[in-house]
Amino acid sequence: EIGGEGRKFGERGVLYVDSRAATREFTDADLALFHALAQHIAIAIENKELGQQAVDRARLQRSLEIAEEIQQGLMPASAPGVEGFVAYGWFRAAEHAAGDFFDFVSTQAGSLAAVVGDVSGHGIGPALITATAQAGLRAYLRLNADPGQVLSLLNQDLSERMEVGMFLTLALAVLGRDGNLQVVNAGHPPPFLWRRATETIECLRDHEVAVGLIEGHAYTVTSALRMEPGDILLVYSDGLVEARHPLHTDRLFGEEGLRAVLADVGHRGGSAQDLVSELSRNVLEFCEGSREDDMTLVAIGLPA
Repeated sequence: EIGGEGRKFGERGVLYVDSRAATREFTDADLALFHALAQHIAIAIENKELGQQAVDRARLQRSLEIAEEIQQGLMPASAPGVEGFVAYGWFRAAEHAAGDFFDFVSTQAGSLAAVVGDVSGHGIGPALITATAQAGLRAYLRLNADPGQVLSLLNQDLSERMEVGMFLTLALAVLGRDGNLQVVNAGHPPPFLWRRATETIECLRDHEVAVGLIEGHAYTVTSALRMEPGDILLVYSDGLVEARHPLHTDRLFGEEGLRAVLADVGHRGGSAQDLVSELSRNVLEFCEGSREDDMTLVAIGLPA
């Protein structure tokens, strides 16, 4: 190892020294010179490596900033002004931009489509896939209110673009003015439905495969039911239920925490807006503001 000034550089290479004189023997002074020369070379190598690491870190940081800008730009600025529906959403980004998004789309048939998606991975790659997915969903939903067909088209688009190992989990809900609700869950956490009349919670656990994994896969509706005025459908990303307590790291917010807030708001006669407000506040208090993963939630329904 070569060291100096409190620094050790480990093995950086071999300094080979020779002489034209056949009888030349290196003295202690020569060895000291060679050692000093080796130190200078090692310092130069380390400085170059540190400089490159700094450049790489700066590039990574900028990539994450761009990804977060893309991600934030995809979120609706406000709840949609679609007459006959209530719809609210909330999003909190992770420290390092991941791939959550949500959106509301008014279909040609007059229905309201709500979607929450989560692209695997972190950085600009997932952010670009997120942008592509959201643009595709908006285009297809405006022309076709069948959520199964919409996801089949989106899957075909993304299967050709995604890298190996990348995928998109997504829950797409289409609510008609008559209360008919169709949901396609593509590998996403199960949505919850609050029934105002019976004050009960239904969990929609049926699901399909995540988007982008099987090229040519034909998606079908996983849940079809009817919503009454005052009922609330809650869709969320895994970052919400996997939010971790900073001191008791084995404790997660979990489905139990989500159900507790949903039941509390429902029993008090709260609205979709109340649910989004209370649930976001509770989960942030639970994890004390830490940002390990994106957290997203959407609540929709018919006015009470």
